[in-house]
Amino acid sequence: MNSIARIVLLVIIQSLLMRCTSSLAGSGSQTSNGLTILVKQRSITVYAQPGLVVDLLSSNYSSMSTESFRRTAIIGEDSVLTFEDLNSDSFYRLLAFSPDSLTGIHAPDLFPENNADTVIKYDSLLQTTTIEGNVADTVNISDYRLKSVLLRNTPFVAQIKSPYRFTMKHVPQGKYALDVVMSPIHESWGRQIENSMVIETKTDTTIVNIDISR
Repeated sequence: MNSIARIVLLVIIQSLLMRCTSSLAGSGSQTSNGLTILVKQRSITVYAQPGLVVDLLSSNYSSMSTESFRRTAIIGEDSVLTFEDLNSDSFYRLLAFSPDSLTGIHAPDLFPENNADTVIKYDSLLQTTTIEGNVADTVNISDYRLKSVLLRNTPFVAQIKSPYRFTMKHVPQGKYALDVVMSPIHESWGRQIENSMVIETKTDTTIVNIDISR
C-alpha cells in the first residue's frame, strides 16, 4: 500500500470514528432529560436538569394537616438538589415536573433509613396525564358542603362541578389512592370521605367513574 492510499484509509477511519462518537453523544443526551434520586441516611438528593420543579411530601401529607411535611424547590444550575434532616423512620413521596408541567415523575415510598443508600434512576420524564371523572348521582350531592376529589397524600385536588364531573391536570403517571371528600351540610365541622379507590394514571387521559351510595 503506497503512502497516498494509507492517508486516504486513515481519513476514512477517522471519519467513521467521529460519526460513532457523535452517535454515542446523541444517545446519551436523550437521558439528560431524566432524573436520578439518591436516598441516603436522613437525606434525599435529586440530580436533574436545571429548572425542574421538585415536590417532596411525607407519606401522610395532607393540605389540611399542620403535621404533614412538604418541601418544594427548583433544581439549580448545578443540577443537584438535596433535602436534608429528614426523618429516617418515615416514607416520602417525590413529584418532579418540567417547567411547563407537561412531563414529570412520581416516585413513591422513598425511605431515608440508616442501613443503605438507594439509587433510583429514570431515563426520561414521562408525559403527565389529565384525570377526568364522573361522580354517579346515586347520592344527592347538593346535600353536601365540600365537593372535591383528591389524590391522597399529594397536592392534587379538584372540585366536583355540575353535572357531577371533575378534572385534574398535569398528574405524573403512577398509582394513587383517590378520595371523594364531602361534608354533609347538617354538620358544622370536619370532613367525611365518602368513597376511596385506587387508580393508575395513563399517558393521555385517565377516565374515572365513581359511584357513591348512602
